Amino acid sequence: NNSAHRLAVEAANALDMPRTALMSLEVLNRNLPTDKNVAIQYAQALGALGESLRGERLLAELYRANPLDNDLAQALKD
Repeated sequence: NNSAHRLAVEAANALDMPRTALMSLEVLNRNLPTDKNVAIQYAQALGALGESLRGERLLAELYRANPLDNDLAQALKD
């Protein structure tokens, strides 16, 4: 259930539980592969846990499909 995973991400972030947030973001990203906000959050969470290359690849793939999206371009720069 995507709503439950969104809630889990919010709660995990509030409680400083980055690995828990990452697990729910991974599920959300799998369920909603075109949701750029989920992808950006997921990539940022990956970066925070030392997996920046994986996050960059994720964003680059989404950006290739949406080259005019400024939010994705900015997220890739960050």
